Amino acid sequence: MRFILYIIPALLLLFSAEVALSQDEEDSVFKTRLIVQNTDTRSLSLGNSTLADTYFTDAFGINPAIIGFDGQGNWIYGSLNQDWNTNILQATLSLPRVSFGAHSFSTRISAVNRGPASIRIGDTPDFNPTYTLIQGSLAYAFRIHEHVSLGLLQNLTYTDHFSDNRITYGADLGLLYSPDGAVSYAISFRGLGQDVTVFNDGSGEELQYDLMRQVLEIGATLRYPEYEKRHFLSFSLSNEKRFGEDGMWYKGGLEVLPVSFLALRTGIMLQTEERKLVPRFGIGAYVSFLRFDYSIGPNELNGVRFHQFGLSLQL
Repeated sequence: MRFILYIIPALLLLFSAEVALSQDEEDSVFKTRLIVQNTDTRSLSLGNSTLADTYFTDAFGINPAIIGFDGQGNWIYGSLNQDWNTNILQATLSLPRVSFGAHSFSTRISAVNRGPASIRIGDTPDFNPTYTLIQGSLAYAFRIHEHVSLGLLQNLTYTDHFSDNRITYGADLGLLYSPDGAVSYAISFRGLGQDVTVFNDGSGEELQYDLMRQVLEIGATLRYPEYEKRHFLSFSLSNEKRFGEDGMWYKGGLEVLPVSFLALRTGIMLQTEERKLVPRFGIGAYVSFLRFDYSIGPNELNGVRFHQFGLSLQL
């Protein structure tokens, strides 16, 4: 599988080229894209850079090929995310990974709705529609080689907005190469399908379909020590190209375990074209068969500030 080591740097160089696409905007039109936040709490702390990290299989929202590897065993994951500006709450439950030979599966369900006004933290945006999202996800990975996994994530989303409702479908693809050693590599293409948008041109709100934002991401993760079940340090890097957007996003994440029951995490997302610098922070605590995770994004990323709580139970 040495060819992968040559392909990944080449793709990184290829997609570092900037692509300029024009977008028409009308000041009188308000649009809000309704999406489910598919990133686990640990990965959010690490700047969404865990594309190639096989350590925890709950990161299949970033790369479904991750569940092709054993990681830290079977867990049930739950999380609660709050958007500070819109006060939108999302609850997510992921069921344990199931394997049959070279085939692995994992499922997840998410619910998104407006939270009580009493827990609002940020300022209310100009356009903040009320809606409900219910999403079911199925991740599948095929272990095509001892060190290579190919993954597919499929999402079915039900949207309810006043008397209107829609059902949309989306899919992501991922490839992960984890050879013997400390470093693993991955590539993912996300955004096959449609999202629902709330559209208001002054005559009222209505639901519309929009193509998902398509993203190509390439990354690598370094773990130390390389042959131990529990690492003391991990460092992840990735490059993300969002088609239809100028420039590239550069991501990095560092996790340090000073003691066996505590993980300190930080991450960063950088977009040089528009000079966006987005820090992330988080913590993880291990108590027997339980793991608690917390992540916070205090700076705006496309108008979003958040924190997310996660609780995991090992089976």
